[in-house]
Amino acid sequence: MNEPSTHPLAYVCKLRDWGPSELASRMVGRGQTLGINLATNRTLVWKWTHKGQVPDVGAQYVLADLLGVPQDQARPEDWPLWLPVWEVSALTPPWTTDGTVKALTDLLRSGRMDRRGFLTITGALSPAWQPCGPMPRKHSPQLSRATG
Repeated sequence: MNEPSTHPLAYVCKLRDWGPSELASRMVGRGQTLGINLATNRTLVWKWTHKGQVPDVGAQYVLADLLGVPQDQARPEDWPLWLPVWEVSALTPPWTTDGTVKALTDLLRSGRMDRRGFLTITGALSPAWQPCGPMPRKHSPQLSRATG
């Protein structure tokens, strides 16, 4: 069964428990702090997340600042790919078999899994693991609990 597609900005807002009005209010406030006058409102946010409308450069600048995305990564031409949807802060254990099981278990339990991020994670791991060769198969009670 197919899930409805969610815009990355809607997903970012959901993670922060922000509705369209909350995001608009936060953006206007941050814009004032940065000296950028925004007319962002909940209707405009809805158009960004549901109608494919692209925020103007000023709005993207303020949004990146609000979300803590470095400006060199938040290029307007890359909208919405620069939004911090796929970052996983729990990926700090060492890249060993046990560390990987711990990272995946923590991710599973967090309730913050977004399948769109799997390719990002695996793409980053692939070059790092290529020189290691195949991983030995080993039964892990932790893995059994994590995978059900």
